[in-house]
Amino acid sequence: MVITIYSNKKGNIGYPFHLTLTNISNLSTYKIFFPEALTIKTNPHQSISYVYEKNARIIVELKPVDPQKSIKVQLHLEYGACKSFCAIFSKQINHTFEPSRAQKFTYSHLKELLLMVIFGTIGGLFFSFMPCVLPVLSIKIFSIVKSKKFDNNTAKMGLLFTIAGVISTFAVLATVVISLRNLGRLVGWGMHFHEPIFLMILVIVLIFFTNNLWGNFAINLKVQGKILDKLVKLVKKTGVT
Repeated sequence: MVITIYSNKKGNIGYPFHLTLTNISNLSTYKIFFPEALTIKTNPHQSISYVYEKNARIIVELKPVDPQKSIKVQLHLEYGACKSFCAIFSKQINHTFEPSRAQKFTYSHLKELLLMVIFGTIGGLFFSFMPCVLPVLSIKIFSIVKSKKFDNNTAKMGLLFTIAGVISTFAVLATVVISLRNLGRLVGWGMHFHEPIFLMILVIVLIFFTNNLWGNFAINLKVQGKILDKLVKLVKKTGVT
């Protein structure tokens, strides 16, 4: 059975919700925002009551006198609620709000972000010399050397395409991981490397990739469509491989 609480809006029946703040410290002004109430009509007298059902959220907006100091308040709640019977309840809550916490978090978060960028850059330099990355870098170096026959703008455009591709790929991966975490999934980068099926598929892909680089076989794709044809011409023009 759902518990029904009467709202702050007074009807013909029911006890309206009361919320008062006392024992205030470092508080300039405050506002209370009540949610929209549900209207209930009771026959035969057509009595009207306004109630809250399920999860109702009451927002209290506080403005401190000194933003660097905490706010201490005592909240008094008095309300009527009905389940199998109706009664009036009261509750007292003592709470301390710390508005300066957000500013401290901003500075500490910026410091942590800079440290992550620095260590991420150092880790990226070490990662570039790993066996799984070094062959790819050599391919890109060969493409840069080969692009010398083009003008500087074309070579720069090819490098920008490569950088944009790397950044956009990791941005997509980060978006997928964050979205899955927000949906309640326990995921993280690198967890898939513990899955045997994924490792077997990765090994097969690397075998085909390696044999293709060695020239054991080649795949010729026929590109159809005006958009894809333009992309192929752009890749040939910029020397991107």
